[in-house]
Amino acid sequence: KYWDMPGFVVGGVAFSNLNLVFGNEDTWALLGSIPPPGGDFTQRLLFSGVGCADPRSIVATSQHAIWANTTGVFKTDGVSLTDLTEEAGISLFWRDMMAGFKYTDNWIAAGGFFKGNYFISVHDNNGALKGTLLFDLNRLGWVEFTNFGVAAYAQRSASQGTSTAVGDE
Repeated sequence: KYWDMPGFVVGGVAFSNLNLVFGNEDTWALLGSIPPPGGDFTQRLLFSGVGCADPRSIVATSQHAIWANTTGVFKTDGVSLTDLTEEAGISLFWRDMMAGFKYTDNWIAAGGFFKGNYFISVHDNNGALKGTLLFDLNRLGWVEFTNFGVAAYAQRSASQGTSTAVGDE
């Protein structure tokens, strides 16, 4: 029915063994197999101080959740946490790009995932593009694009025989 969280909920991701709940400041895990009321769910603070700036930045892959806040872009499998911006050496660049970010003032941080790459576009409150970045999860590197900005990414699932590109099934 519901679960009372200790802070404002920005978004969530459901994995087979846990549910991730992102707040502005923190990330929590809901563990259990029977939901409330009367279930066996337990709540645990997973990552203190690592919340989510915009629900549109959250992407779930088969193995990870990826999301962004004003200090970095993060990846987790529900156990370990990786700061992708720090790992690639662009933490200062990211923080400069996110300076002044405020979701309630119509800023946008929209994320998407395609063929092993996490895309994120950031727009300020006037709609101006601050930057679009791609993180290659296989090569562990960032690339900046200056020729497009996206306010929302969408993903379409394909089943065998229905894809429009080789390898998308």
